[in-house]
Amino acid sequence: MAALDGVADKSVTSVTPPIVQSGLAPVTKGELWHPRLGHPGKLVYDKLAKEIGLAKYEPSPYSLCSTCVTAKGQLSKGVISDFKATAPLQLVQVDLCGGFRYEEYVDSKCFLTIRDSYSRYYFVIPLKNKAAATQALINWIHQQENYFSIRGGYKVGTVRTDNGGEFTSNVLHDFFGSKGITHQLTVTHNSSQNGAVERVHRTLQEKMRSLLIGGRVPPYLWSEALRCAAYLLNRLPILSRQGSVPYAQYYGGADGPLRFNNLRTFGCAAFATHGFPNDTCW
Repeated sequence: MAALDGVADKSVTSVTPPIVQSGLAPVTKGELWHPRLGHPGKLVYDKLAKEIGLAKYEPSPYSLCSTCVTAKGQLSKGVISDFKATAPLQLVQVDLCGGFRYEEYVDSKCFLTIRDSYSRYYFVIPLKNKAAATQALINWIHQQENYFSIRGGYKVGTVRTDNGGEFTSNVLHDFFGSKGITHQLTVTHNSSQNGAVERVHRTLQEKMRSLLIGGRVPPYLWSEALRCAAYLLNRLPILSRQGSVPYAQYYGGADGPLRFNNLRTFGCAAFATHGFPNDTCW
């Protein structure tokens, strides 16, 4: 009962408003509540709808939420080759990484990573610029084929790269043609097709930074730490391959047994001794 100017008005009835659960507006269409809740997935929405009494969200193939399709769309990884190399150099994966803000003492700004698919052995080559990658790759192929010429006769069969200009030049194209090498180019913006060599960039850089920081070595010596990181990585067992070691898989004992007694902590103090002319004293 309400009072007006101190006088009770019996014609006015006090009504208690109904309680709306969770303060939700009385709209139950799933198509409306789906965007109101921030476009949750169907399973999440249906669970909430069951608990608070909302209508289910049942989008048909012809009425999918355009916002979800646009905002949550993912790039297809495409077809990944199931080819498995059975010998060194059958499949070589190549990629570039850089540039670094610290200039190396020989002006290197980036590095070329070369992965032997069979052994998972990695080669790293510091470069002054990306344009130098073409000749660096050509030189590497010559060196490796010369090495194996009397150790199994392995030849580079396939080289897989992205579509960078350094890998699509006429110089490299003609070189591959003269050697009978198949050049596989990944689909643009689909790095997963060459993901193995791209993912190792993170591993190499993490190990490189660890060596620099742990050894208190100045950053401009990053290329030395990078070479050391690759050297060590190639000598560590790969758990996903029953503990096989890349060095042993790649060289197969032709380059001598795997040794660790030559290792020293990166950045430790070292002293070089040398002779003097005519054994004079000073």
